[in-house]
Amino acid sequence: MGSELLLAVVGPLIAGTVSVILYIGTRNGKAIDLGFRNLTTTIEKIDTRITEVDDKVDILRKDVSENYVSNSRFEDHIDLMSSMITRHAEKLERMGDGIKELREKNIDGMEKLRGDIGEIKELQWKTRLGVLDLIDRKLGRTRWNSDMGEIYTNDPENFGEDTLE
Repeated sequence: MGSELLLAVVGPLIAGTVSVILYIGTRNGKAIDLGFRNLTTTIEKIDTRITEVDDKVDILRKDVSENYVSNSRFEDHIDLMSSMITRHAEKLERMGDGIKELREKNIDGMEKLRGDIGEIKELQWKTRLGVLDLIDRKLGRTRWNSDMGEIYTNDPENFGEDTLE
């Protein structure tokens, strides 16, 4: 009876342990399987998104190549524009220097012209005063000599000779 008793007590324990181990293994297997299914679904979603992004990048690449220029061509255009701007800046600087020289010459010419106009006006006034003096002498009037600051009268008998009053 000892071995039967031992077998009666230990047998169900071993069977229960094996059942628990098999149950836990099955349960863990289902959880692992479910985890792999979720992982597969997530990877498929990621793959779909990557495919969509790749398609969008291809469409964008095609659009850029059709509607825009390449980076090297754009850089060449920028270099060309900067050299053109530099050339125009140099031309403008040379034109500015030329304009400054012309302005200085013009200022000198204007000063000479002002001096000449002043001389012409002075000669014009002297001519007018000379004509008035001749008229006054002819008519025998008294006149003011602005050059000497004196008043002269003309003697009608001695025309042409001034006498101081």
